[in-house]
Amino acid sequence: MRLERRQIRELIHQSPETVVEIVMELSKQVDVLSKRVEELEKQMGMNSKNSHKPPTSDGMRKTKSQRQKGGKRGRPIGHRGETRMQSEIPDEVKEYKPEFCPHCAHELHSVEQIKVDKRQVIDIVFRQEITEHRRITGICPHCGDRVRGSFPQDVVAPVQYGDGIASLAVYLNAYQHLPIERTAELLGVLLGGNGPSIGTVAHMVNRAGEKAIPQLHIIRERILEADVIHVDETSLSAEGRRWLHVVDSKDYTYYGVHEKRGYDAIHDIGLLERYHGIMVHDFWSSYFKDQLPGTHAMCNAHLLRELEAIIDSKKGQAWAAKMQQFLRESWKEVKVARETSSGGLSDDRKSALTQEYGAILKSAEAELEKLKPPPSKRRRNAAKTDAENLWCRFVDYAEAILRFIHDPRVPFDNNSAERSLRMMKLKMKISGTFRSDKGAHVFAALRSFMSSAKKQGFDVCLAIRLLLSGQFAF
Repeated sequence: MRLERRQIRELIHQSPETVVEIVMELSKQVDVLSKRVEELEKQMGMNSKNSHKPPTSDGMRKTKSQRQKGGKRGRPIGHRGETRMQSEIPDEVKEYKPEFCPHCAHELHSVEQIKVDKRQVIDIVFRQEITEHRRITGICPHCGDRVRGSFPQDVVAPVQYGDGIASLAVYLNAYQHLPIERTAELLGVLLGGNGPSIGTVAHMVNRAGEKAIPQLHIIRERILEADVIHVDETSLSAEGRRWLHVVDSKDYTYYGVHEKRGYDAIHDIGLLERYHGIMVHDFWSSYFKDQLPGTHAMCNAHLLRELEAIIDSKKGQAWAAKMQQFLRESWKEVKVARETSSGGLSDDRKSALTQEYGAILKSAEAELEKLKPPPSKRRRNAAKTDAENLWCRFVDYAEAILRFIHDPRVPFDNNSAERSLRMMKLKMKISGTFRSDKGAHVFAALRSFMSSAKKQGFDVCLAIRLLLSGQFAF
């Protein structure tokens, strides 16, 4: 209800208490709306540089890059270039002799050869190779019984596709993320219109996934032997909302699909409860359960983004910029020390950086105290601000945050696990959701196998072919 000036004057004269109640109610509404506006402005200001949002959510707007200016460009100093050498045994040779002398026009059919210049063109020719298997039946000369030979164990149909085509289909679908339909279409083009059907390609992918399952036990055991692992999780769609969990080491990668994101999934997957090394992760609470014996190391890239959000809020949080600069400069110093010395920083330097970290947090505490409202306006159970929550995290998890300074094995961030999960997001962006839980589990098994095979130095397509033929071994 809107009051006119005349009505307000009458209320003041007739019932001052009513005016007081109206003003107090309006004051409450202003507080609620102010907080709502502040929350909306905060959401509008979120992007991939100051939050966990992916870069694709930034749209066309420009965001402030966290990369430092003046970085290296082009070929690194000392990098050895690679040039493909000519083959000693080309598949085809074409010779180009001079036909006429350009000076006297004399024919040169039988000219003496004094020099040969060679240039090679590398190309690929697509053709299918058909192998016919014949089972011979004959008569035993001794007993007169009819006897026949045996087909190879993997030759089971009058016409079928070999492991070469199957491995290419799996490679295109599970590694290069082509949908089943486009994979079948491409194989049809390569085979001159004689390609496998969509159902056949799906069967090839499922068969490879089943073959990969026995390899997962080896991958899991090798991951448990690693000094440092990276863990993370992301959502996916397969008969409803599911979660893809990744446990990633320098040499192996394991993916697990589960209905839940938290500790129940970690328990059912059964890796982290057996791991005693260093786990690099973000601040997801499930990784801090007492049942997990690993040592914690925090992803500082997440902290840099959250500090950027505090800086963007423009609320006088000078400590956030100081902490952001400290983390970046410390990592630069640690990288240089690791390149020059296997032990990293000296003990004195580690101690100095730890003290500097504590001094920044001390100054931050004073800043946060000044920004608190006076006691008369402060609510007893008021929620902490984002800056206060972040400061508490820096205080409570200081040892895990600074582990990259003290242990030369520990990286600065959790990019290894995030890169591994990025492939899942790419798969979903191209192909959409999984039609079944089985499809999600098959994909996770194949990605575990292919990622681990690549880290071990295998050609991925060749590794899939060896897997299908039962000849692969880590």
